[in-house]
Amino acid sequence: MYGGLISSSLLNSIKSNQGTYKQLDPSLAAGPDPEVFARTFHLQSWTTIRGDASATFPVRSVTQDEGGWLDLSTYADAAFWIDVCGVNNPATGVVSLTLESSPTKDDNYFKPVAPPLTLVPQAVNGSVTPYLVRTVRTPTTVPLTKYTRWRLSVPGGATGKWDATFRIRGAGGRTSFTLPTQLAGCVGWLRADLGITLSGSNVTTWADQSGKGNDGTAPSGREPAYNPTGHQINGQPTLFFDPTGASGTEKLLELTAGMFSGFTAGHAFVVHRRNAATETVAKQTGFWRIGTGSGETMPDVGVGGQIKDDFFSNATQNCGAPVVALNTPHVYEVQAAAGFWANLLNGKAQFTSIVNTVSPYSPPQIGGNTLFGPNYYYGDMAELIFYNRILSASERALLVGYLNGRYGLGAK
Repeated sequence: MYGGLISSSLLNSIKSNQGTYKQLDPSLAAGPDPEVFARTFHLQSWTTIRGDASATFPVRSVTQDEGGWLDLSTYADAAFWIDVCGVNNPATGVVSLTLESSPTKDDNYFKPVAPPLTLVPQAVNGSVTPYLVRTVRTPTTVPLTKYTRWRLSVPGGATGKWDATFRIRGAGGRTSFTLPTQLAGCVGWLRADLGITLSGSNVTTWADQSGKGNDGTAPSGREPAYNPTGHQINGQPTLFFDPTGASGTEKLLELTAGMFSGFTAGHAFVVHRRNAATETVAKQTGFWRIGTGSGETMPDVGVGGQIKDDFFSNATQNCGAPVVALNTPHVYEVQAAAGFWANLLNGKAQFTSIVNTVSPYSPPQIGGNTLFGPNYYYGDMAELIFYNRILSASERALLVGYLNGRYGLGAK
């Protein structure tokens, strides 16, 4: 397969309607990319794209030259890693990158295969993981078809000069990757490498990728830290909920009020890691508040390190000692319906009950519990997925496989 690298002459050309290309790595000249033969490829070698939204003919969008488009028709799906080492945003708005696919080379048929990604500089020496754009489609995007390309853009009202320096690597898959949204009933999907809005180094909004708009929003003064050094899970970014000591300052996010209203069942998956296997009382009750019981989740040191949870329940479920160490990365999974409640850690059964009354709390809270303040979570969260029903065994296996692939959890 041809590597799809843009030639130096094209990258150095100035296009009046597309901005400026600059080749940063002359060793990656045009021609077959040897990585392709191992099912990996470059969609774009290191390059800098520049535009001026205030020019006589303003440049607010730059599309990869046709010579660089890849024919990925031999793959059912693909993953793309986007390294960003420099971004200068226009006076208003931000630079975003969209991956597009089309069955032909007609511009009219190219559609996004993933939501636009806001570019933020990432270290290029391996100390920071590049953005991973993989199986993140929404109802407004399309499957991978034949030709794939990138497009940079700034908002229509942007003014001033802007630029971005980046590269895009990829790997093809023989079968389609599983998406949480490919399973019916996904009502919330938060992933730490997507949809993050920052104030400094703290997260103010965590955008829902399910298409339902159930974003997580941090109250003022309670914003969790974003991806500090040493808090990644399998190289993937996380939100770090650090401890506080004063009531009303717990780090937490509130999801959309009423997002679970009228539901008769629920199923949730959370990839996380606590800072310690057991915690003090204030730190062990703040994992989330999704039910109308006491809102306690994770080890309760006061009663012998038991796990407690009231997900979708009007009462706290006392689940016993954890079956995996909570200070190692794992997926916490919980299922609830009328007369049924169960949770698992990395696929290992933790607790099951035939006594349950479905009673979700509104607005749902993540990382803190304002019922008894201060109660707060102390640890990292990488991904949360919510469904309005209990998945079948085969569906659950697909989703666990997706999580294992991203985070190396070894869940069953």
